[in-house]
Amino acid sequence: MSQNVAIIVWAGWQDGTILTQLLSARWYGIIAVHRDHTDYIGIEEWRTDIDVLNTQDTEYLIEKFLPAQLYYLAAYHHSSEEITPDDTTLFHKSREVHVDGYLNFLSAIARYSPGTRICYASSCLIYEGSATQIQSEDTLPVPNSPYAITKLEGMHVGNWYMKKHNLRILNAILYNHESEFRWKKFLSMKVILGAIAISQGKQDELILWDLSTKIDQWSAWDYMENMISLLEGDKTWDYIFSSGEQHTIQDMVEIVFGHLGLDWRKYVKVDTGIVKRRTGVLFWDNTKLRDDIQWNVTIWFEEMLKKIISISKSEAFTL
Repeated sequence: MSQNVAIIVWAGWQDGTILTQLLSARWYGIIAVHRDHTDYIGIEEWRTDIDVLNTQDTEYLIEKFLPAQLYYLAAYHHSSEEITPDDTTLFHKSREVHVDGYLNFLSAIARYSPGTRICYASSCLIYEGSATQIQSEDTLPVPNSPYAITKLEGMHVGNWYMKKHNLRILNAILYNHESEFRWKKFLSMKVILGAIAISQGKQDELILWDLSTKIDQWSAWDYMENMISLLEGDKTWDYIFSSGEQHTIQDMVEIVFGHLGLDWRKYVKVDTGIVKRRTGVLFWDNTKLRDDIQWNVTIWFEEMLKKIISISKSEAFTL
């Protein structure tokens, strides 16, 4: 096809929504694969839903469109406050999403479209058992959960295809990144939507866990912009996406409540028991990313939170 086509797998979540907007602005035709349906944006001649676990579906899609880019964003996860499924279910579901579906695309691309540039969205949690305080791309992964183990397995499968079939693959190792499209069950939106509800008299308090917990958070818009830049610049292998800065949960709370004219100490209660799973402090060295694409930071931490507050106040979110 003469048109540049990008496939985004599980496009309905935060990162896929942002990538769809950014790539559409670059005049890409978008095939947005969701869990239960497929959207074709700027592509008129085909309307078929794709099941990523069906090899015939993925082969037909790749052979027909010969995409310029594939963003494999699929993830099987839940927030730290949710009850974890049993281990067997968790491993099976995680592997289906993180490995099996990805393998179907890799196989089809190796056969029909070896020039396709691929981005696999991995996670900082592959380092969750690391003894080092600051992780880099050279840090030995120590995954401690089915989610992280299968994300790392997906990276290894991709690396094998990269070496054997000379595919061009970017493993994007992502830390926390936030936007107005973040699910409301995750920390940033829990704090923001809770504070907005309190400011509107719809809620009396907000229950959080240890406010001294440190997190590395940045704007999902910046992350996705730089992800595109890496693929378009033909950068491959592993890249850590992090801000290189740490903030506590209390830092976030103070900014959000302060921006709404509230004294957070009157409304925020701490209950460490609400967290069902915990991870260690993960703090990344993003030197490689900064050096290779002059890391394009456009939205800083406080500005990011204020932007999300403004949008969340003006729109009805169902995420």
